[in-house]
Amino acid sequence: MKAWLLTNPYPQPHWHETRRMIHEMEKRGLTPIHVRPSDWIIKDDIMYIDDKPIDAPDLIINRHALAWPGPADDYSKLSEAKILEKHGTFIVNKIDQQIFALSKINAHQKYVDHDIPTPRTEIVDLLQNNIIEIIDENIGWPCVIKWPYSCLGLKVILCKSPSNLQIIIDENKILGTKVIVQEYLDLNYMIGAHGIRDGNIEAQMQVIDPDTSTENKFKANMARRNYRIPIKTTNEIRNLVQSALEALDLEWGRFDIFPTKDGLKICELNPSANMPWTEFASLNNIAGYMVDHAIMRMRSR
Repeated sequence: MKAWLLTNPYPQPHWHETRRMIHEMEKRGLTPIHVRPSDWIIKDDIMYIDDKPIDAPDLIINRHALAWPGPADDYSKLSEAKILEKHGTFIVNKIDQQIFALSKINAHQKYVDHDIPTPRTEIVDLLQNNIIEIIDENIGWPCVIKWPYSCLGLKVILCKSPSNLQIIIDENKILGTKVIVQEYLDLNYMIGAHGIRDGNIEAQMQVIDPDTSTENKFKANMARRNYRIPIKTTNEIRNLVQSALEALDLEWGRFDIFPTKDGLKICELNPSANMPWTEFASLNNIAGYMVDHAIMRMRSR
């Protein structure tokens, strides 16, 4: 079977995660290639790569993630892949669900609709007149401001006070003003979980050196001196991950989860299901689990 590993333009063919996925696809008898939306053009409802009309692949494993500085052109290009479904291509994750879930605002609204626990969170427009009152009453200070398509710690900002908020607004208006404001949890640890819908879930504890400053540790995945320790996937982790995947109609995802005195809470989701950290920590074949799941879903349609 012909198969594509579909990513954004950022991952390179020689990167570890790209090579892992291609290797596991080959092991299962697929004939895979790595494709990015920037590789193709559409003319008269036909897709061309290198100026040649392509034969639709049997399967696309969709690992498209956020590409900074923003999604606008990239997502319109990604949506063009749906044209291949007319020719029998099966896509996992589905394109529309992937694009929807890449927005932190969309994902949070689904968590609320399905009673999935999260830290205290508000979706606001930074220019609305009562923004300070909303944060005072519902979130508290300091808080974390996230633009809907922030990634790699970019445009995820720790806001310490109302006066600090005005500086953040003035410096970032160009990005748009509709954001998530989330309570800041001063923790030196969090859980990372890689989940496949109705399938394998692997968890790790991410521990940050307690001497790390607040400014450097609140972006936990990007913090220096953070360590990954494999942990048991408890029923609480499993139920939380499965509920979120079902709410967003995704086949897989990687989750940042806060352990709190009130139970586990989802911080955010990566629908491309970035897996190297969890695979390294668990020593389990997560790339293989994902390929197996994609093939199973294609065959069961």
